[in-house]
Amino acid sequence: MSSTRKSPPPAHWPVAREVRGLRRTRLMDVWGRGELAHADEITAVRFLRDGASAISGARDGTARVWDLRTASCLKVFDAHDAPITDVAVVPDGARAISASEDRTLRVWALSGGSGWHGLAGHEAPVTRVTCARRLHFAMSGDRDGKVRVWDLDQGEAVLRIDAHEAEVTGVAIVPGGKLLVSGSLDGTIKVWDSRSGDPIRALAGHADPITCLAVAASGEQAVAGLRDGRIGLYDLADGRLVRWVGSHQGRIAAVAVAPDGKRAATGGEDMTLRLWDLERGAELELFDGHEGIVTAVDFAQDGERVLSGCRDRQVRLWNTRTAKQAEIVEGHRASCLVPTSVGDHVVTGSPEGTLRLWESATGRELGGMVGHASAVACVAVSPDGRRIVSGAFDGTARVWDVAERRQLAVCNHPGGAVVAVSFLPDGERVVSGDDRHEERAGEFASIRYWRVGEGGERKPDRRVDLGEPKATRTCLALSPDGRIAVYGRGDGVLERWALDEAELKPRELTGHQREVTVVAISPNGRWALSGSEDRTVRVWDLEKGTQRAVLKGHKHWINGVAFAIDGIHAISTGDDGTARIWNLSAQSELECIDLRLLGDVRSPAFWPDAASVIVSASGLLRFELIDPRDDEEDTLDMRPRDLRPDALPDPFDAPDTILMPGKDLRPEEAKKATADPFDAPETIEIPKKDLRDPFDSPKTVDMPPKDLRRDDDG
Repeated sequence: MSSTRKSPPPAHWPVAREVRGLRRTRLMDVWGRGELAHADEITAVRFLRDGASAISGARDGTARVWDLRTASCLKVFDAHDAPITDVAVVPDGARAISASEDRTLRVWALSGGSGWHGLAGHEAPVTRVTCARRLHFAMSGDRDGKVRVWDLDQGEAVLRIDAHEAEVTGVAIVPGGKLLVSGSLDGTIKVWDSRSGDPIRALAGHADPITCLAVAASGEQAVAGLRDGRIGLYDLADGRLVRWVGSHQGRIAAVAVAPDGKRAATGGEDMTLRLWDLERGAELELFDGHEGIVTAVDFAQDGERVLSGCRDRQVRLWNTRTAKQAEIVEGHRASCLVPTSVGDHVVTGSPEGTLRLWESATGRELGGMVGHASAVACVAVSPDGRRIVSGAFDGTARVWDVAERRQLAVCNHPGGAVVAVSFLPDGERVVSGDDRHEERAGEFASIRYWRVGEGGERKPDRRVDLGEPKATRTCLALSPDGRIAVYGRGDGVLERWALDEAELKPRELTGHQREVTVVAISPNGRWALSGSEDRTVRVWDLEKGTQRAVLKGHKHWINGVAFAIDGIHAISTGDDGTARIWNLSAQSELECIDLRLLGDVRSPAFWPDAASVIVSASGLLRFELIDPRDDEEDTLDMRPRDLRPDALPDPFDAPDTILMPGKDLRPEEAKKATADPFDAPETIEIPKKDLRDPFDSPKTVDMPPKDLRRDDDG
């Protein structure tokens, strides 16, 4: 099958150069990321004057403007040759300044185009920048301890100060513009005359390196963060330490003072954002949820909202009054995803409880669906592609109309998290399963069958209650026909349930050494894939209750698995930052896609035509499967000829995937003449010199003249 796109992704996609080691795949599309998300640690965040937008800088060398109401990226500034270390907003609200390790500053026009002009003069990487509140002056510091003051209208330095003996980690212009303040890793905080550059005083009371600095709007006090985790409040008039406000567990990386001067926000190495009462020296709130060092903070002018930037490359917006996170600004994170049956759309669920619909041809987001109260755990599409069903940790399964993006029906699983959903073949009924961690009144996990209909809450037509497990159930998969359920458990065991049997009793599948984290069932319902904390992917025969293959390669626990429609190929993603494509017949890895530079990689799926795969990694990445030995780079056609579930090939008996020298056998003959590769691999003779690429001749099976049959049944 020919590829629909022959060219590589555009060079302006940052993700294109972050995907490494491709042999049998080619990056096709990047959705929900592209120009949206920072590709490296965020180093600075600032509210813009309107309060509804913000600017961030990062070590990827870009500054980005965000609409905080829609969590969308409005503009990208990309002119630095090295990481951005800080950003500041000019009081006129029309410009912003970025500082960089390339030893320059850039002044950007926030409206119109992306024009800029540079400020050059530093001889070392620039570490900090700030602007005067009402004057068109800026102040910067560098790694050599030097401070510069700039006239932004003239575009030149008007003052140079040899300020410190080590890196400058904080700069501030006291309101009124007469005084400058700088802090350094040399352990000093100094106050300077802004006209002459003469030192006025040094602030006392500490000996540890200063890591960040901010001055209150009144100009009377300064707040500094220290490397030992303490936060100090200083009087600028006499230089004394007023009090120690509090501390983090580890280095303070960022500090900001509220407009009223009574509170401060700090970010630290302990991955927390904390709000402090400066007058009492007391902690007001601890904002948890970051996944790395909190490297940047800023207050809005209303004093109620705080922005934080983090090493996890996310910008978060917090409400200090409710002590809740208001928004995450980043590339779309998908907790689950599924392409529609014809591949024209992709549906994703998010940890925030929303669903999004994407157009495959353009990668454009068509809209969102809101209804779940917590993270979406699973999503499925009806056979005709017109409806979506989603399950979430709020204990509900919801059906949505794709065209109108509205909710049609909801089915409640009280007390349980809905972790698996599927449309039955008729498209009018849904099966949903829960994972009940908090058993109540003798109730445990349940499977529910219900009709879609329309008009609010739906009662299940049938409910199957499962018994008490021997260990905590951790994951669930449902077969497409709704007859089989497979639960993974914390003790490494899988439970296989035949839901249409009169007497419900699970068959236990053993093999994993640690907790089962994910499970999937093949399109024909015969095979299961499971991933575990033991770093293996295993293949199970659900009819016989036996383990058929152990796939090794991941360096960390497995967080996602999926079958291709051909039933022979599979994909897995792991916490090691890789996606791996497997040939189940050969028990071999076809491709390892290294996405460690993009953060968490999860939610793998094959495209309906099985010619590409899609994963979530700070956005949605689609990879085309190619034959590396084919000069025309045609994609691999892995679709079975007959797509009915009962006609899908057996991956362990499939002759199309076995290449051996000798004569050509048709599939009917191969079933009689070929041994099960798992039962008797030692009987298959394969001269190495005659081995061919299985993707060059997938329709022939060559065997030596010797009859390999072990009995009359083949």
